[in-house]
Amino acid sequence: MNLIETMLPAAHGGVGQQLAQQFGIGGEQVSSVVAAVAPALAGGLKEKLDSPSGGGLLEMLTSGALTKFASDPTALATPAAAQQGQSILNQIFGGNPMTNLISGLAQKSGVSSGVIQSMLPVVTSLVMGLLSQKAAGGNTTALMDTLGALTGEHAGVFGALKAAAHKMFG
Repeated sequence: MNLIETMLPAAHGGVGQQLAQQFGIGGEQVSSVVAAVAPALAGGLKEKLDSPSGGGLLEMLTSGALTKFASDPTALATPAAAQQGQSILNQIFGGNPMTNLISGLAQKSGVSSGVIQSMLPVVTSLVMGLLSQKAAGGNTTALMDTLGALTGEHAGVFGALKAAAHKMFG
């Protein structure tokens, strides 16, 4: 079983459908976006957690407050998902304009920059919810292992992530 299948059990298949409907794109495009966003977020998050200012993010991940975005697809359609995701993006990337990140994600995923810009906060909430499930009960070792895998510290993880996301989201 590869990493994304471990993070997203089959029961969460409704997430891809929810995002496809919400943003007017196909399931394959959702897969590409999630596969592109997860490593970028993991890299920024890992860097932030390694710094003295990362404590708030770690608390957020270990508290379980974000798991609703991974376990309930309808939660991703709420304004709270976009607001929480934008807040997390600001914490991770410092509130700087994310033009380069958005254009890079668009290029990797094949989805337009405009759609990526709209999706990014919501997908951030989803990915952070999945990571929060890994960190439940203060299991920071599992969290850091997952972040390492998502950032490509393990060979071929991006391809495996993309293939698994495609399998799970259509």
